[in-house]
Amino acid sequence: MAETKQQPRVLAINQLTGSLFRQLVEAISAAGVDVTLLSGFVETPRGYQPPYDRLTAVKLNRTSGLMRILTWTAFALKAFWVMMRRRRELAFVVTNPPLTPWLAPLARRLFGVRYALLIYDVYPDALVVDGRVRREGLIHRLLKRLSANALRQAECVFALSPRMREALLDHLPAGETVDIHVIPNWADPDFIKPLAKADNPFAVKHHLVDKFVVMYSGAFSSSHDLLSVVEAAKLLGDVDDLRFVLIGEGPQAPAIRKRVEQLQCTHVLLLPWQPVDTVPYSLTAADCHIVSIDAGRAGTIAPCKTYSALAAGAAIVAISPQD
Repeated sequence: MAETKQQPRVLAINQLTGSLFRQLVEAISAAGVDVTLLSGFVETPRGYQPPYDRLTAVKLNRTSGLMRILTWTAFALKAFWVMMRRRRELAFVVTNPPLTPWLAPLARRLFGVRYALLIYDVYPDALVVDGRVRREGLIHRLLKRLSANALRQAECVFALSPRMREALLDHLPAGETVDIHVIPNWADPDFIKPLAKADNPFAVKHHLVDKFVVMYSGAFSSSHDLLSVVEAAKLLGDVDDLRFVLIGEGPQAPAIRKRVEQLQCTHVLLLPWQPVDTVPYSLTAADCHIVSIDAGRAGTIAPCKTYSALAAGAAIVAISPQD
């Protein structure tokens, strides 16, 4: 009797699953792969029925550096345990948290786990830019060795930009290389599409229909220079039909709120994260979107908000290094 071919199985691991990675998991499932998602949070629209299995783990806590590290560690240990239990499945590991990719080679050595890496953030480089780790110090060199080991042991590695690929290759010893595939992020043009403001419930609700709207929608993290945006808004305070809309949460949020109050920027609207069902309307209420990357971060992250801004039909104001 002919041997029955076993259906491929994938264990996707991502502590904070946004729409893009959820779409990727859906596509893997649609390709006939039995996929399970291990995540602390999955961004889904109302009434969503996942075509994949879901395992729940610790949710990322960003309230402080200590809580971030603790929840990173708890999730990574859970991921290691699940990889051990499901060792026959290909682990599709995201750098969220960065500890999980560094543990993957150990899972491979001890239990034969095969894994692929998707690099959303380049560590330890991001820690150096944040000032948390000294460049070429003992901790930096150790973490680079862990990263290099994870890269060379992976079945395949994906990065979001050529600059990120270069940063990853720099973790390897001189003369050594690995194949790193560059696949940019995307936006779903069927989910986000241009919409007239008069027909946009978000624009109507927030009195933006007859205004020129400059928007930032994303994480209020140290990676993005949003205080400069508030200062620019103050300088343009006498333009009656101009509105700045800042949507998101993160470590910079208290400082941004305080600065808006200090400058009495009444034409700046601060809003929390919007529900997934609202995102097509919030993004298309903007005439232009701000995409911000601080100097030194071009090789560590790739702002996916660029693609959603393009899908919304908005112009882009980029705050970034010259190249």
